[in-house]
Amino acid sequence: MLIAADGPADAIDEPDFAVPPAADDPVSGAQPYRADLRLFAAEEQAAAHVLRDSSKDWWPVVDAIFQPSTIYPSQLFLPQNSWRLLTQTTFPLVDSGARAGIKIQRRADVEQARAQLAGASIRAAAETRAARAAVASIERTVAAARAGADQARQVETITGISFRAGAATNIEVIDAQRIARDADAAVAITEDQLRRARLELLDALGRFP
Repeated sequence: MLIAADGPADAIDEPDFAVPPAADDPVSGAQPYRADLRLFAAEEQAAAHVLRDSSKDWWPVVDAIFQPSTIYPSQLFLPQNSWRLLTQTTFPLVDSGARAGIKIQRRADVEQARAQLAGASIRAAAETRAARAAVASIERTVAAARAGADQARQVETITGISFRAGAATNIEVIDAQRIARDADAAVAITEDQLRRARLELLDALGRFP
């Protein structure tokens, strides 16, 4: 989205990055959504299917040839329209171990695809756990920043009342206001960090975009 304005621009609504609840198995929770895990799982299934079909390499091969023909003008001793159907069956007996080697290679492809899926699943689980830990840590930081901002606003209010009663100076009021604004800015910064952490968690789960 591109926004052009003469002055500062801000969004009215804040994005809501709803975080799904933590599953017992982070891998199974990310499996239906992460494209890389779906790709590796599909590659493993395809390799296993090819390996299961290795026995079909020993099946005979049947070739069929259909040859229609027509003669014009027709002749006396030959039919005008005729056709021939030829079949040839090839049954391999000895191949010097070629098919056995191909089967071993296919089995290695299955193991490689399975290892890739396992490695990707471990990485996805680690990314998910790290993202959830970051979200939980920043949530505690946001709560502490909000509590500090509330205390700073209370101090600002008390300092203002004391100034009007003659018990405080304007410098103390200015300091209290500055501290309150700094606390509010800290809250805004930590809330932005929380949104970023939730976005990274959704990305680790494969739920964004």
